[in-house]
Amino acid sequence: MRLIGNNLIAVNILASYARIFVLAALTLFSSRWVLSALGEIDFGLYNVVGGLIVFILFLGNTLANSVQRFYAYTIGSDNFTELQKWFNCAFLLHTLFAILLFLIGIPLGIFLLEQILNLPVDRLSTCKWVYYFSVFSAMETMIFIPYWSMFYAKQRIFELTFWTSLQTILTFILAWKLLNMKGDLLLFYSFGVVLIKFFTDFFLVLRARFIFKECKVKSDFLFEKKRIIKLISFAGWNLFGAFGGVVKNQGLAFLINIFMGPKINAAFGIANQFASQTNNMSSAIYQSISPEITSREGQGNRTGMISLSQQMSKFIILLTFFWAIPFFFEMDYLLKLWLKNPPLHAATFCQIILLAYIIDKSTAGYMEAVKAFGKIALYQFVQGGMFILTLPLSWLVFKLGGSSELAIAMLVVTSTGCSIGRIFWVKKLMKVSPLSWIHSVFTKCTYVAIPSITACIVLKNLMEQGFFRFCSVVIVTGMLSTIFCWLFSLTFSEKIFIKNKLIFIKNKFNK
Repeated sequence: MRLIGNNLIAVNILASYARIFVLAALTLFSSRWVLSALGEIDFGLYNVVGGLIVFILFLGNTLANSVQRFYAYTIGSDNFTELQKWFNCAFLLHTLFAILLFLIGIPLGIFLLEQILNLPVDRLSTCKWVYYFSVFSAMETMIFIPYWSMFYAKQRIFELTFWTSLQTILTFILAWKLLNMKGDLLLFYSFGVVLIKFFTDFFLVLRARFIFKECKVKSDFLFEKKRIIKLISFAGWNLFGAFGGVVKNQGLAFLINIFMGPKINAAFGIANQFASQTNNMSSAIYQSISPEITSREGQGNRTGMISLSQQMSKFIILLTFFWAIPFFFEMDYLLKLWLKNPPLHAATFCQIILLAYIIDKSTAGYMEAVKAFGKIALYQFVQGGMFILTLPLSWLVFKLGGSSELAIAMLVVTSTGCSIGRIFWVKKLMKVSPLSWIHSVFTKCTYVAIPSITACIVLKNLMEQGFFRFCSVVIVTGMLSTIFCWLFSLTFSEKIFIKNKLIFIKNKFNK
């Protein structure tokens, strides 16, 4: 029997979280091995030059979100031919984007490597090859986007977990092999990461062509001018907002490299790896709920769409609190446990990025609501501009002699501005009062945050740093988060839904 509605959302979230927790552990170990094998200098260089790989993954996700919006909206209206037309339109545009990236990306990247970035002369040749690999990865990502976007739009998240898991496992094996290899390991690792990504994405495309009849290229549907303009407009503004997010992170890496050098950038690289795993945690809810938000708007169910977007924000923050609060207070020990000898400043960088992440995700559902509504031009201009503002603010901090910690703290400032902006933008577009967000999201999450933070502070003052304190903090905050979440944060209908699911699972095991 095919799952629908809340049942499908629940299954997708559970499957995604099971995958993420396992793969997060693999990624954490592989990062430790990569840092050990490459050394701080090459690891810092990979963070700067190979940062385009991170940029492409982010760019790919942004383009996919644009395509998914039209897919999911059309699925909500139940029109097969219309969906097939949107696929063909997306395929044409993303192929052209890939060609454009090659023509612009190669000369621009070489200019940055040779003239702007502070790179060691003896590593410049290797850095160029890392960049070429990144451009290739970018091109295949863009061409494949219309295919794997269909998995998200049709909420086939469970199946996607296999391919993403395979990619992470192969990357884990690659990192392990570095420990027993000689030669230019930065070059080998960069090539291996791109090769693994290409083959897993390629087989995912073959699977999409096999199970989705809509994923067939038809010349009759490729050149529809109005549809192309509509998708370009939506994707273009979406990309502007995404560009702000890239500048916010990768621009900081460039600034740190210019003002502080590769060693400090290695610490920021660790913080970005931590941020990547943090984003993966929320992606389980994003990928599971976002298509349903858009489908409800396509069905004309505006009230249900707003309610689900608020639930999305609340669930992301509540689930984040379970691990983020203890990790925030035990970051020094956690990094020592993970890396043995973490780079200087890495713990503080991770704490700042974690705080900025929580602030940003507190209105994540409203971001999806605006995209579902469709009027995103001015919204993305303001949001992207706010994120881009991180770069001049951080540059000013460095110029005035400020620390790298203070420069990175500008992420918190701009994330706060973006979240406040989303609340009032939803009010402007959909007449939803800011008090509704305060009641449905902020207040509900505060009920969990206050007792958990208090417990962390008390335990940190009473106990010496070590494995026992770390376990105590995780267990106590986990218990408090669960209790206060159930008592004060969940609505009656949400509790009933969870109870029914637990009873269903129990009955399954008792058979």
